[in-house]
Amino acid sequence: MKPDTTMRLIGLRNLIFLAITITMVVMMASSVYYKDFFPKEIEKPEEVVFLRNPTYAEAVWFLQHNDISEREYVGEDNKYVCYHFSRDTAKAAEEYGIRCYVVILFEENKDNGHCIVAFETTDYGLQYFNPQNDKNIKPSEWVYG
Repeated sequence: MKPDTTMRLIGLRNLIFLAITITMVVMMASSVYYKDFFPKEIEKPEEVVFLRNPTYAEAVWFLQHNDISEREYVGEDNKYVCYHFSRDTAKAAEEYGIRCYVVILFEENKDNGHCIVAFETTDYGLQYFNPQNDKNIKPSEWVYG
C-alpha cells in the first residue's frame, strides 16, 4: 500500500468515527428530557427554554428597561441586597429570552463580597454589570466599599 493511500484510509476512518460520535451526541442530547434523566424528586420540565446571547446594546437596553435597579436596597438583615438584585435580573433576562449569569466577587483576604451579573454578548464578549445601577463594570477594578 502506498503511503498516501494509507493516510487517506486513516483520514476516512477518523471521519467516520467523528460522524458516529456526533450522531450519538445529537441523539443523546435530543432525548435528555424524554428519558429518566432527572432524579425522581425533580419534576421534568414542561418545556425546554432556549436562551440566546444578546448583543451589547441589547444587554444595556434590557438593563435600562426593567425596574430592578430602581428597587430599594435594604441591607438590614439582608432583606434585599446585591444578591437579590442579581438574582432578579437573571430571572427577568431568562423571561426575556437572553442568557444572564450571576457572578460573585470577593476581595482577597476579605469575608464579604458583591454580586453582579454578566452577559456573554455576541459582539463584545463577556460583559459585567452592576444590577443595582445598570453600570458596566470591570471585576478586576472592583473594590468593596
